[in-house]
Order: sequence, then C-alpha cells, then structure tokens
Amino acid sequence: MQGNISGGSWWLARALLTMNKSNKMKKIIMLATLLATISVAMAIIITPFQGWDWLEEKSSDIVIARCSETPLQIYGGGLVNAHIEVTDVLKGTNSLKSAFLVSQFQPSQGEDYLIFGNCSGQTYEAVEKYRVIPLGLNLMGVPMNSYIITNLIAGKPLDEQIQILLKRRLDNLNRQMQEEQEEKQRLEEGLKK
Repeated sequence: MQGNISGGSWWLARALLTMNKSNKMKKIIMLATLLATISVAMAIIITPFQGWDWLEEKSSDIVIARCSETPLQIYGGGLVNAHIEVTDVLKGTNSLKSAFLVSQFQPSQGEDYLIFGNCSGQTYEAVEKYRVIPLGLNLMGVPMNSYIITNLIAGKPLDEQIQILLKRRLDNLNRQMQEEQEEKQRLEEGLKK
C-alpha cells in the first residue's frame, strides 16, 4: 500500500510542477489531494478491542501509574502526552519511575491508572483508550492510595492482579452510574414543574 501511495504522490507532485498558470484551480485541488494522501499515510492506527487475553499478550508492559500532571496539549489523532509516575510494574522489565504516557485517554492529575502499553525510551505508548483503566476513587471519594492498591495485588499472579483491578473499576463504574441515575431522576422531576 505504501508503494501505491508514494507512486501516486510522485505522479501528483510531478503533475503540479508541469501545469501552466491557467490551471490554478486544478493545482489547488491536486495539492489538497496530495496533502490528504500524505495525511492518510501518516495516520495513527487504532486497533479495536479484541479481549483481555489479547490485550495482555500484546502489551509488553503493564503498569500502575499515577498521573502527576494533567495534560493540557492534545496532539494529532486526539493523543495526549501525560507525565506519569509508575508505582507498580505488573509485566515488563522497565524500571522507569517517571515517564510519559501517550494515549487517546486523558488522565487526571493525582489519579491512578492500570496501563496496558509498550514502553519505548521514556514513554509508555497506550494509544487506544481501552488500554488505560482508571482505578477510581476510594469509598470517601478521593483517589486511591498507591500503597493500598499495591497491597490488594501483592504476591498474586498477573492474571489475578488484573482481575482484582478490573473488578475494582467495574465496582466504581456501577457506583458512579447509580449516582448519575439518581441525579437524572432529580433533574427530570425538576423539569416536570
């Protein structure tokens, strides 16, 4: 496919150079087509979720990390570059404590996340949103303490650690959905007046 794109781009660029001035509109259209072709060639590949076993297998690094600074800049493809502090390495050999997370998921400062990614240099790449799982708040509504999370999973096999953390996320989502349903009902009652 790349050969076809570059061949098509070469032809288009050559055609632009050989056109006379009376064909300005054609030049503009062809230039826009060239730029669109180049953009497609450089696009980020987003892989659909194919199951937890697949995700675990395709992730060379699985870590628990805290977002140390809410990212303000969003890059092409909706990617953010967030500064994180790695608190636990569940899978992988990387010993980074401070790193960056590149993802479509936008983490919040101070919150912990389970990250299924691949570490390259100082960066964990977890492009798809499903690769970053918020570990949520404790029962008092504040971010979980990394020490508590570590104690929940200490000494357990990887599959069991992941199950514990996914269950925690599911419990948090269920609680959040119930609270939002109650708020929805209150708002609907207010609109009936």
